[in-house]
Amino acid sequence: MALLTKHYLEGSAQVFSILLVEFSIAIGLGSLVCTYLSNGQIHKKFIPAALVGISILTLLMLLLNRTPTAHTLSVTEFSHSLHGIINYGLIFGIGFIAGFYSITGYNELQLISPLKTFSQIIAVSNVLNAAYMLMMNIACTLLLILINLWWLFIIVIVANLIIAYNYWRYNFPRHST
Repeated sequence: MALLTKHYLEGSAQVFSILLVEFSIAIGLGSLVCTYLSNGQIHKKFIPAALVGISILTLLMLLLNRTPTAHTLSVTEFSHSLHGIINYGLIFGIGFIAGFYSITGYNELQLISPLKTFSQIIAVSNVLNAAYMLMMNIACTLLLILINLWWLFIIVIVANLIIAYNYWRYNFPRHST
């Protein structure tokens, strides 16, 4: 997100820090709202809906910030520009919807995990998530040799939509009558 902020959103390092804090708070708020709306139930439909929502908001952010720039704005300049305010809103929206995805995914993991091995399953899940993040970091770094950051985000959007579609197909099959 630091490269995105600097090269496409026109934000300084301080803007990046604020966006990161905002994103983290938005994930927390999204998780709380998801928990409240779920009322103790697991709604699998939140997972593909969240992936689609994240993809749409990310695409809007990319369309708003199509061309890289060398100019960076201070926190004050960024926060007082319409461009900055819209980006704050988009980043917040992405984080908020990611909270729905995160909570629903962990709830589903808790539901399918036997109580006897629950803590081990959560630990393995965390290790696998860390390994996945490391592998994706390496893959993205290598991809950035060939394409620019904007196109990398497009690839991620398409991957999210494919995953959402397949999750929907697997979890909500059509029954023919």
